[in-house]
Amino acid sequence: MKAFQHWLVAGLGLLAVYTGTASAREGFFFNPYVAVEEGYRHAPWESLYGERHFRENFRNTNFILGAQVHEYFAVEGGFQTTDRREKQEYYFGDGANISEPVLGHSRVGNDQSIHSSSAKILGGHLNLVGILPLAEKTSLYASVGAAWMRHHVSTAGVYLNPELVSHWKSDQDGVLRLSLGIKQMLTDQFAARLFVTWENTDGLDGRGIPASVVAPASDVDYYRTKSKDHFIAGLGFYWQLCPNK
Repeated sequence: MKAFQHWLVAGLGLLAVYTGTASAREGFFFNPYVAVEEGYRHAPWESLYGERHFRENFRNTNFILGAQVHEYFAVEGGFQTTDRREKQEYYFGDGANISEPVLGHSRVGNDQSIHSSSAKILGGHLNLVGILPLAEKTSLYASVGAAWMRHHVSTAGVYLNPELVSHWKSDQDGVLRLSLGIKQMLTDQFAARLFVTWENTDGLDGRGIPASVVAPASDVDYYRTKSKDHFIAGLGFYWQLCPNK
C-alpha cells in the first residue's frame, strides 16, 4: 500500500505539470480556483491503543488551490489541519484497576495518575477530481488522491503527578484519500460544495516513552497509539478566477 501511495503522488504530480500547459490542447482549458473547507473529522483509535484516552472527533480545516482543466476533470492540492483536543483519563483503568494495559504499556509505577492526552492531525494532499455535470450550475464529483499526514500525540500527568511528561515521537506517512461530493455554483465565480472524505490513516501510529521508564528495552516499555481510518464531512466554499470557463 505504501508503494502504491508513493507512485500515486508521483503520478498526480506529473498530471499537474501536464495540465499546466493543457490550455493549447483541444478540449482542455485552465480555470484556477481557491477554496477553504470546514468539517468534522472522525478519527477513531484501536482498542487499548488510544480508544479510551484520546478524543476521536476534531474540527478539520482544508485550504485548497486547484484548477479545472476539462469539463470532466480538475486537479487540486492543499493543506489540512485539525484543532488540538485533549482528554483527561486515568492511565490504568479507573484509578484502581492496574491489570489493563494502557497504550500497549503494562508497567505499574508513578504513571497511575490522571493524564491529559491530546492529539492533532495535519498534512498536505494532491488529488485528481472527476466531475459529472447534473445541471447548468450543479455537479457531482469524485476524487482520488494521496496525502502526507502527521499525527501529533502527547500525554502529561495532572493533579497527582503534574511533573510526569511522556516523550512522544509523532508518526507521519503517505495515505490514500477518496472523496465524494456535490457542488453548486451560487454566482458565476462563487460556489459551495458538500463533501465526505475517507483516508486510510490506519498506518499513522505513535510511540512514546512513559515518564517512569528511564531506558526502554522493548515495545512493552513504550506507550503506543494505533489509528483507524478517518472520515471527514463538511462544507467548502470556492472562488473561481475565470468565470467564463
